[in-house]
Parts: sequence; C-alpha cells; structure tokens
Amino acid sequence: GSTVTLYEVDGDNLVQTGNTFTGKVASNKGEFNISNINLDAPYALLEAEGYYWNEVTGKRSASQIKLNALTDLEDRETANINLLTHLAYERTQWLVRNKPMKIGEAKSQAEREIFAAFGITDISRGFEDLNIFGPGDGNAALLAVSVMMQGGVDVAGLVKRLGKFEDSFAESGEWNDAETKKAIAEWVEAAVASGELDSIRKNVVDWGYAGEVPAFEKYVETFVDSAAVSSSSAKI
Repeated sequence: GSTVTLYEVDGDNLVQTGNTFTGKVASNKGEFNISNINLDAPYALLEAEGYYWNEVTGKRSASQIKLNALTDLEDRETANINLLTHLAYERTQWLVRNKPMKIGEAKSQAEREIFAAFGITDISRGFEDLNIFGPGDGNAALLAVSVMMQGGVDVAGLVKRLGKFEDSFAESGEWNDAETKKAIAEWVEAAVASGELDSIRKNVVDWGYAGEVPAFEKYVETFVDSAAVSSSSAKI
C-alpha cells in the first residue's frame, strides 16, 4: 500500500519537468507497478513513501520513511528503490549540476564513492538493480549497508543517519561523520560477538521472499576495519 511516485526530470540538471505518475506497492515483498507512463525525457526520480521491513528486528517499521532512486528508463523497464539509491541521489544531483557531468557518469561515480565509504570495493552493478532477496555480492552489499544504517537505532534514528550522510556526502563524495561511523562500528562489533548477524539472516529467511540470502556478513564485518582506517586518516 505504500505510495510510489515517478517524477520526470530533464537530462541537463535533473529539474522536474512537471510530468508525474503514481503507483502503489502491491505486496510485502515491495513490488510495485506504475502504468501508462509517457515521458518526454528518459530520466526519472522514483520516490517511495511508507512502512518497510526492518532486517535487524524482523518486523515492520513503526513509522514511515521516504526513499528515492534516480534512474534512466530508456533501456530498462524495471528499477528498484532502496537505501543505496537513496544515498546516491543527492551526490549524483550535485555532480550533474556543479561539475557538470552527464547523468550516467555522475551516477557511476556516486555509487563507487558510496561503496568506498562503507569499505566495499569491486562491485559494479547499478544500485537500482540491487535487491536484498537475490544472490551475489552487489545484493549482499545492499543488505549489509541497510543493516548497518539501521543497527542500534529506531526509524527516527535511521532518518537522521540518512540525512547526516547526505549532508556530508553530497558535495565532497566523502562520509565525514566520525560520530556515526563510530556508533555503527561499535554496533557491528557487538552484533558479531553476540551472533546477532545470524538472527538478521534468519529474519530475512523467515519473510519467505529470498531464494538465497546474500552473504552480507562479510561486508558488515569488514566495515569496522574500514571505519578505523578512515578515523586514523582523519587525525593525520
């Protein structure tokens, strides 16, 4: 029942053209469909607003959030909206408007920079192709980032973390938020020691939507080292 809105944006600076189309999430797996789309430009901002499944608790969120995804629909008919697409949007927009860069190039750079901020390398799949219910390193990285951003906080805390990330990242391409990194790293260490990552995997399995839960644990566990390196570099 969550609302999904498609806003057409121009190919020069991602300004909304005024063409808008809406749809609804049709299942608890998060699938949605927006029909009768007629675009003058192939670029679109997708915006989903509603409740979501929390991988850490295994339960539906207590309140709603809003997530974005920027996509080029010229060569695709499907696109996912997830935490990574949301994190990439403001950075992509800044690069397009200020460098300037073409949209595809800006998206690719933003995605590389976001993965690097979480200590993740060697993944080239576009963020709107990623899905926590599928196998592979890209999907594992998405699940890992989703888990870490939610670790130890409620919905309001998650929204705050997303906002602070965007404020820090949009202009610089760097996650300059040592406080949040430290909090996540401490949560990760505790989660690994207590076996909470096994519980999170079970939560995703129990929802019944994943043919194979991707191996997200490796990216969660390596975040502690990458956060430590980042912190040390900041002090030099």
